[in-house]
Amino acid sequence: MFGFRGDCVARHVLEFGRLRAAAALGGALIVMVANPAPVSAASCTASSVIATGKPGYFQFTAAGQARKAWRHKVERDPRLGTPYAHWAVARDAKVTCRQIASRYRCIAVADPCRNGDASITDTNLRGPA
Repeated sequence: MFGFRGDCVARHVLEFGRLRAAAALGGALIVMVANPAPVSAASCTASSVIATGKPGYFQFTAAGQARKAWRHKVERDPRLGTPYAHWAVARDAKVTCRQIASRYRCIAVADPCRNGDASITDTNLRGPA
């Protein structure tokens, strides 16, 4: 009934469907490679560490100060030390900020976790709270 033109359209629809499927599969593979599974922490403490940072004129700087204070507090704890002082692998990590007058003051709370990943350094831990 459709003749040559109908066959041509049907062929293009079929090829377009294959292209869409291939693109979806390729996209899924890219997402899997770009976002590897997170490294699980070997052990976490049962209690949270709470630290208050220095005040800052901007919320993001005050939040960074709170994370820094948390790291230093964990590093100074003789039961924990540097292996646990990584904000990026801490469990239930949260920073709460309040504005007082013209400055922000933030508190960092998290359960320190030990991670065997030697590639974690302070330089790649600076990020959003």
